[in-house]
Amino acid sequence: MAYHIYHTEAIILGAQAMGDGDRIFSLYTRDLGVLFAHAKSVREGRSRLRYALQTFAHVEVDLIRGKHGWKIISARSVDPLADVWRDEQKRYVLAQHAQLLRRLIQGEE
Repeated sequence: MAYHIYHTEAIILGAQAMGDGDRIFSLYTRDLGVLFAHAKSVREGRSRLRYALQTFAHVEVDLIRGKHGWKIISARSVDPLADVWRDEQKRYVLAQHAQLLRRLIQGEE
């Protein structure tokens, strides 16, 4: 069965550990809105995705819609927002905005 690959830009709003090496990411995408996507083995040292999939990073992701939800199959960092991580006040403001988005948009929209 062939899956359609969705290629879009996204900002990672947050992540939650799942199992030993997996993670569920909350993504705010340009084309699909807010969605939750699963990335396999992203917490393991051999993962190529772990460098791009950091909280508050601006990334280009390739997603597929599987039987049990969205899956991230590839990611490339567009802007890692390094200047935000250095400034505590900017980091706080960005975290507050991300939390507000997650609270206002329930589920996938």
